Amino acid sequence: MTATMDKNGNLVLGSSRQFCGFGNEVEEPIVQCILEHAAQFIPDLNDLRLKLNDNREIRVGLRPYVHDGKPMIGPIANLPKVFLATGHEGSGLSLALGTAEMVSDMILETPSKLDCTLLSRRQLVHSNIRVLTSQNHMFCTMVLVPRAVRALNNGFSTTVVDDL
Repeated sequence: MTATMDKNGNLVLGSSRQFCGFGNEVEEPIVQCILEHAAQFIPDLNDLRLKLNDNREIRVGLRPYVHDGKPMIGPIANLPKVFLATGHEGSGLSLALGTAEMVSDMILETPSKLDCTLLSRRQLVHSNIRVLTSQNHMFCTMVLVPRAVRALNNGFSTTVVDDL
């Protein structure tokens, strides 16, 4: 369960993971699970649940995923000056600095200080550029506008919005 504020001051609740290929439909039990978990930390959400269900919008995004769980980082076959860094799934931000260092080392052709055995062993891209042999995980977050946060204390109506 995560609860953060976005750049517009909206409360963002999330998130989930499900194997979906390239679909972006969210199953209702997943949305309800997010609300239930959030209500454990913000009990007043229970009083707003019906309003949230009637007025919500949901953010959805894809997380490239490789079956062996290891990111694919390196040059693309037949395009040696083009590098790919994908398959980080939900760890893209936390692995970003290490990924950037690995790609820099590859471009500069210097030995890497990082353990590259953690990368996927499969060939990154075949000659016909089949980049996306990986699956995708979808994540779902719910966004509550600041009114929702104030409503927890004041009893005003609440709207769930998507500001993407």
